[in-house]
Amino acid sequence: MGADKDAQPADGGGAADEGALELTQRDLELSSRRRLCGRVADAPYDFELVPAARGSARGGEAPLEGSVAVRVTERSEWKAMLAEILQLCNEAAWRRQRKERDAERAAKRAREQIWRAAVEEQEAIVVAGTQKSDTGDDVYTQDALDAKLRLKDLEDEKRQADAEDSDRKRSAGGQEAKPLLLEFILDRIDTDDPMFGYAVRTRAQGWLQGFVTVTTFTTWQPWFRWDSACALSGITRDDWRHRKCDASGVLAAELEQTPRFGDPDEEGVIWRKVAEISLLGGLGCGRAVLQATLDELAAESEYEYVCLQATDSSVPFYESMGFRRCGGMACYRPVAEIEARKETAGEDVVHIPGVAVRAHPSTAKPTIKPPARLKVVRESSGAIWAPRMYWLHKSLRDCLKQLRALDEHGVFQSPVDTDELWDYAKRIKRPLAFLDMLAFVQTGRYESFGQFEADFATICKNAMEYNPEDSVYHQSAALMLEQGKAILARWQKALPQFVRRGTREDDSDNTTGTPPDQDEPAHSGVKAPIMDHPAYVAEAYRDPDVLGYCHWTFPDQLVEDQFPSIMMVMRLAKPSDEQLAAESGVASRDACVASAPGDGVVPRGRRFAAKHSTAEGHNYYLGIYEDADDAAAAVRDSRVEHADELAEDDHMFGSAGGGKEQQQQQQDSDQQARQQA
Repeated sequence: MGADKDAQPADGGGAADEGALELTQRDLELSSRRRLCGRVADAPYDFELVPAARGSARGGEAPLEGSVAVRVTERSEWKAMLAEILQLCNEAAWRRQRKERDAERAAKRAREQIWRAAVEEQEAIVVAGTQKSDTGDDVYTQDALDAKLRLKDLEDEKRQADAEDSDRKRSAGGQEAKPLLLEFILDRIDTDDPMFGYAVRTRAQGWLQGFVTVTTFTTWQPWFRWDSACALSGITRDDWRHRKCDASGVLAAELEQTPRFGDPDEEGVIWRKVAEISLLGGLGCGRAVLQATLDELAAESEYEYVCLQATDSSVPFYESMGFRRCGGMACYRPVAEIEARKETAGEDVVHIPGVAVRAHPSTAKPTIKPPARLKVVRESSGAIWAPRMYWLHKSLRDCLKQLRALDEHGVFQSPVDTDELWDYAKRIKRPLAFLDMLAFVQTGRYESFGQFEADFATICKNAMEYNPEDSVYHQSAALMLEQGKAILARWQKALPQFVRRGTREDDSDNTTGTPPDQDEPAHSGVKAPIMDHPAYVAEAYRDPDVLGYCHWTFPDQLVEDQFPSIMMVMRLAKPSDEQLAAESGVASRDACVASAPGDGVVPRGRRFAAKHSTAEGHNYYLGIYEDADDAAAAVRDSRVEHADELAEDDHMFGSAGGGKEQQQQQQDSDQQARQQA
């Protein structure tokens, strides 16, 4: 989840002091994104002996019996609990499996008892209604004959129930609740900022019974969009049918309008109005501690929404707490760049798009090639220039990384401190820094490539104007301007004119930069209207680097090979009547179903992922396929294997074009219209 950083040893709690660890290259690649952790020693008590918590962590209700909830705000305290958190997750998963198995056995015993009682009742009727004839043959009354038929039906029902039990066990194979991974837990504890939460412990022994951590939702991708109507999100027809999803699209639309800002290569892009439940576990108190946390966030924080990444088995639990699944898409690094990062894993190497490993940033080359199909007759329609603006903004993201790398000492990254340089604002008309340009790029404020060039030149010329020629700042700015012009010239040559000019008539005006009135909305994380234009969004979804969002992966995993994360969201405030009315719609659901390449098929870059989900909540991830038809065939085979065959039109929900009968009726109607014509 975090930005790639050099691995450093962590003073994690519970780490055994056994000297320096000898790490192989594979260890480095599979380590947590930010830090390495020493060996994690077991907790000093047996988690099988930890009792399940009872009661509530909310004020005004029955308190936790024999337990105490402690607020934890220090990162060092969470690190000290690392071993306990990991073992609690393992114990909770094991107890859940045992509870489910016990429930299944109890249900089976209850069914057998009911069946046996019914059999005995019918057998008694047969005995009472049976008499011997003069020839010694059995003679049955009508009630006895009916009872004999009922006994045969009961035998058939028993065989069918046994077969269903067998299918259910086979269907549940490999679907047990999985505990959280050590790497994931450590990464969240190490990178979440801010971070606070609660730990529930037994009052007598101090044994851990539950925990929850909260942070601000942060993404590390250069482009991200909430949208439940996009098939890329990983929400399939099974999810729409069986699970609680953002069917109207209202929740995703609200999230998309919340401000966000930050450097995706450093601290991440921070969504300051969206909280995230990053870690949650409990032995009998998960619901109580989560509800208490949600109540606190709603009453005492600036957050308006709370989100989380759910595991397959935890989705029903979060649905019962009011969460709904929302779709998310993000633009990821190209596969070639990811492979280059893997080759230098563990080395002190800074990766810059378009720059060879260990080469100087001034050698940067263009990395983006807009599709030629965008070259059409010039029109003023937004449907024509909005897709071009997407590729302009994507190009500017990589170009800005290259220009920022020229600032080797980091003196031009942040705005000048005018308290220290009191006369700077008087002498410099348009103060700018690279962080300002980053805000303009992220919020879509640049209208042309020339406007971007002008802002870069302003940064350099400001330093040259304010500082004397013999100062290091003047000389650094002059060198950066010279090297930057060479990089920009390469981009000018690589980008087609229809992309460079953006929304302007032409790209000849390279002297006018971003106006000052754009500073406040850009730094507040407010997107420019162009980024919500339907044609802009549609073009983004056609970009093979835009995939369904994965909230966390191992460093050596390609996002294309992973299924999108299950992101669940809820409002912290009680929804208004208008919001409730809007949520009753199904626009997002129908749009997603209509755009899906196949039943249970999710596009992953240039390939396709296949998933089959059942009403019981079992998810079967069937793999990555080169062809959408092959992925759809895998879903159909999985349905047959797990006795979950559903009618095709059962998934269409009455959406446009759905169902074979509707399609046939439409074809007949079209044929009649042609004949009449």
